[in-house]
Amino acid sequence: MNAKKKLLLSIFIILFFSAMIFMHALSKNAELWREDGQRDSFTYSISIEGLSGKKVNETTMIMVPFPTTKDGQLINSYSQKEPSLEQHILDRYILHTPDKYTKGPYFANLTEQLDNRFLSNGWTTFIVETEDGYMLKLESNESVLEDIHFTTEVVVEDIDIFDPIGRDSPILSPAFGFSETSTKPYGKQVNYNSRVNYWTYVYLSDNIEAGNKSIEVTVDAHNDPNEWEKEYRGSYIVTVWDDVEGAGKIEVEATLEQEFWFPLEGD
Repeated sequence: MNAKKKLLLSIFIILFFSAMIFMHALSKNAELWREDGQRDSFTYSISIEGLSGKKVNETTMIMVPFPTTKDGQLINSYSQKEPSLEQHILDRYILHTPDKYTKGPYFANLTEQLDNRFLSNGWTTFIVETEDGYMLKLESNESVLEDIHFTTEVVVEDIDIFDPIGRDSPILSPAFGFSETSTKPYGKQVNYNSRVNYWTYVYLSDNIEAGNKSIEVTVDAHNDPNEWEKEYRGSYIVTVWDDVEGAGKIEVEATLEQEFWFPLEGD
């Protein structure tokens, strides 16, 4: 093989492997910047009705269950992942990505999203640690109240949809008085034999005692579909939904139900 052919072959090999590295970096970038819903994540939703138009004196306070593990520990936030060297080269020198994006996506945790956050209807949210565990406190200094509706999405390190109670995934706490919890085989994993019931509570200040209030609080969690075969992709939802009267500390029931998006045959 003469020198010219050797040179052309060398150039071809260099271009071929450069293209392979470029395509791999693009693929890793697409994975790195995928949507929140394509990751281990959960939504925390609150709806409280029966407040609008109520006239009150002084500060109004409501406390509702908050997402923690069964033992009341805060959920591990997602750690920002540094891009690989090839992604760094791709972002900086080829795609000319702004510096603030070259360290990879950042996801705010629940504390950043909900502690001392002012809602547009006059309510402010605070994460508080009570004698029973963490709860979300909502306060209003308005003389006429408004209903409360909001949802926030949280990306976390890991969601276990198979045994969320036993494996420290988010439920609504405080949590006590669990129904009998047992698991059965589900392919290579396990799931619950039936839905799980337990007790938690809400708190309402006494200046809003009169009349029914409808309170719905949910945690809707799902695992990362990129990491699981389709039969093991799914979610679970923890729900508190009750009409309450009166004020003070009121016990309410929570339920946890699982859903698999592509169930195993015969399940």
